[in-house]
Amino acid sequence: QNASQVTRAEPGPLADGDLATRFLGTGYVSVPDAAVLHVNDVFTAEAWIRRADLVAREMVFLSQGSTGFRFQLNTSNKLELLKANPGASIVQSTATITDTSWHHVAATKSGATVKLYLDGVDVTGTVTNTTLTTPTGSTYVATNPSPSLPWFGWVDEAAIYPAALSSARVQAHWNARSTDAGFQRYEIHRSATAQFTPSPSTLIATVADAALQTYRDTSARPSATFYYKVVVVAGPGAGTSYVSNEVEGTLPADGT
Repeated sequence: QNASQVTRAEPGPLADGDLATRFLGTGYVSVPDAAVLHVNDVFTAEAWIRRADLVAREMVFLSQGSTGFRFQLNTSNKLELLKANPGASIVQSTATITDTSWHHVAATKSGATVKLYLDGVDVTGTVTNTTLTTPTGSTYVATNPSPSLPWFGWVDEAAIYPAALSSARVQAHWNARSTDAGFQRYEIHRSATAQFTPSPSTLIATVADAALQTYRDTSARPSATFYYKVVVVAGPGAGTSYVSNEVEGTLPADGT
């Protein structure tokens, strides 16, 4: 839906080279209601997800109709499984996602036994069980049914199983990730001191588009000299950083 806000065939996280889909905020995928999706209170929901930015917002990456489940990242950057309507929380993760790397996420439910996994690790928090029944309406990727809680970023291999997968099976799915040095992002760093070391305090911008060849610094003050470095982050998980040579730039006075 809203194809202008969906970019297909983007690099994904898996070793088989399968491609992912990027959702730009109002784009999503809806799957018509079907008996095979009526997993009720025993199921696994999983996906590979990658955030486009670090804005703390409620974002849904997999959801069913009102009596089914909703699997999302909440405003605390935690995974959360809920009953889709009225959004009753069942469990939140003990870990957070606070980067723009690829992550494998899974929620399993078999009645009152509920588990959350992040990158193959059990991160289940306190469970407040709610029984889920046959969902009404479509199943959605990258939003909730409204749709009012869109996903900003990439989704790959979204799946729903009519069984609670074991921790060993979830771990095997995580192990299918690529170990190649795939591009994650550019980090633009600026300092008033030459020969500086990039750090969070020097970071002025993050760019997720590997094809971008230029960057315009609109926040530097006039009549000053600054030093710039670009850090390329690549590879799985937190990634590996590669630092560019330093470039010096002197800004003219206002009105020049």
